[in-house]
Amino acid sequence: MPARSAVQRRRITISVPEPVATAARELSAIRHLPVSQVIGDIVLAERRRLLEQEMIEGYKALAEENRALAEQAMVVDNETWPVS
Repeated sequence: MPARSAVQRRRITISVPEPVATAARELSAIRHLPVSQVIGDIVLAERRRLLEQEMIEGYKALAEENRALAEQAMVVDNETWPVS
């Protein structure tokens, strides 16, 4: 995450179950960071994870499409054309 001074900050208010608030405070203490930064880091990491998952799924879909096209090309390539 960029330096705190370089990032525009916006205040939001959220309500979370007590176990989540406790975990956030514990992580904050362990990492020596403000709770807001710990939560922000987690949100950004989840967003990255979701994007990476979408990319993996897209690459798999493209791989299947490319495989099908390659198979079609092999069929055409293996055809023998009459010699005139």
